[in-house]
Formats: sequence, C-alpha cells, structure tokens
Amino acid sequence: MVENGDMMENSPILQWLKTGETEVPEKRLRSKFSSFRAKLFQSSIKNEGILQPIHVVEDEYGVKWLVDGENRLRQWVKEGRNIVPAIVKKGTKLDAMLGSAQHNLLRGKVNPADLSEFLAYLHNKLGFTYSKIREIFQFSEGHISLLVKLAGDQELLEKVRKKEISLKEAKIRLSSSTVKPISSEKPPFAESVQKQPSLEEPKKI
Repeated sequence: MVENGDMMENSPILQWLKTGETEVPEKRLRSKFSSFRAKLFQSSIKNEGILQPIHVVEDEYGVKWLVDGENRLRQWVKEGRNIVPAIVKKGTKLDAMLGSAQHNLLRGKVNPADLSEFLAYLHNKLGFTYSKIREIFQFSEGHISLLVKLAGDQELLEKVRKKEISLKEAKIRLSSSTVKPISSEKPPFAESVQKQPSLEEPKKI
C-alpha cells in the first residue's frame, strides 16, 4: 500500500526549467514529422509559444531527463528562449526512455526500423524479456520477436527504414533465412547408429 505522503512526493508538478538543464537520453525512440507538419509546428511555436509543457523525470541525483517534448524544446531554444514550462516528477533515466517510447508510439509516427533497434536494445542490452516488453508496450510476443530479429539484419533493417520493403515482407525474408538446409540436418537415428565404430570382442585371457 502506498502512503499518501509518498503519493504526494511523486505527484507531477509544473515548473519553469532552464532549457539547458534537461538531459536527453541517448537511446530514445523518436517520432518524425512530415515536412508540411514540421513547418506548421515551427510556426505554432513561434506565434503561440509552447501550449503543452514538456515532460521530465528527475532522478535521485537531481538530473532531469526528458520524457516528452524534444521537438518543442529544440524549437523553443531556436526561438532564443532560455526557460521552458515542464511537468516534472520523480523517476529514472530508464523511466524517461520508456515513457518517451510510449508517447511517440501513441502518436503513430515511429519508423518500424527505429522501433526494432529500440526493442533490441531493451532485450539484448538491458535484459528485458519479451514478456516484460509486452507488458509495457502491449505488443504480442511474436511481433516483439520479429522486431528484435530484424535489428540483427542490417541489410533488411535499412530496407525497412527507407520503406523499400514492408515489415510483412521483412518477416517473410527473416523466416526463410532461418530455415536450415537439409545437408546440415542430423542424419536419422538408424543411419547414425550404423556409422558408429563397432566394438571389438574382449580378448580372452
């Protein structure tokens, strides 16, 4: 059971932060604007300011990690602003990475290749199981497995990134490449027994 004091201590609060005191995790899943939407976004920031505060978590050392609002923050800095409105709560760098991924996936503008690399990082580097990743992002474990495998094939990964092939086509190619040729399969049991060296009869003493 969480005490009321603990809940209040970690409740999000609205603060004004210096633009330079927010750190951006190096492993971060980003969404991308089309050129048209990017221009609208830049015009909105210039004329109306930041209508939605950025989201930040502050770790135990006082470091503030960006969760959501990287595009807003960068454009705000370009406009010559040195303070930014932010919603801040307690958390870790990992919380910032996962929160950022969730926000950008909800926007639906994440490149599948970038998602593939991000999930592979969670699984291969941080030791996240497919089950744990499923709990966080609500993907099926089969889909997670596909994306993690895709990250290990740089040629296919780049084709997906450039939209030269679909994720469905990448899945077909990955499946065909993992099928072992017949020549490498183990021989049938009877055949393997026949090839065993015969035992010599014990010599009589």
